[in-house]
Amino acid sequence: RFDTFKADLQAQVKAQEAVNAATKKQQDIIGKSIRSEYEAKLLSLKSYYGGVRQQSSSNGLSTLPSTTIGLDGKATNLELTCSYTTQQLVSLQEWIVEVSKTGR
Repeated sequence: RFDTFKADLQAQVKAQEAVNAATKKQQDIIGKSIRSEYEAKLLSLKSYYGGVRQQSSSNGLSTLPSTTIGLDGKATNLELTCSYTTQQLVSLQEWIVEVSKTGR
């Protein structure tokens, strides 16, 4: 009886390993797809926000400059930085949704 149990358990382990390998392969494909979309969207954001300049407000006071000093002391484009951060969150959410579908 123990030998039968061992054989059944080994068969279950092999079956689960196959399921795990298939799931990992599917998740890798999803990750590559989301990463490619993310990088393309970052390029689009960079081309859109890279040259944007703030207009002064109607009351004559200037608004925030588009280039500010970041935490690291380097000049940054605030709109571009914010759009990158937003896109990162959106892409992460897309990845989570797609990967969670593979577990069903």
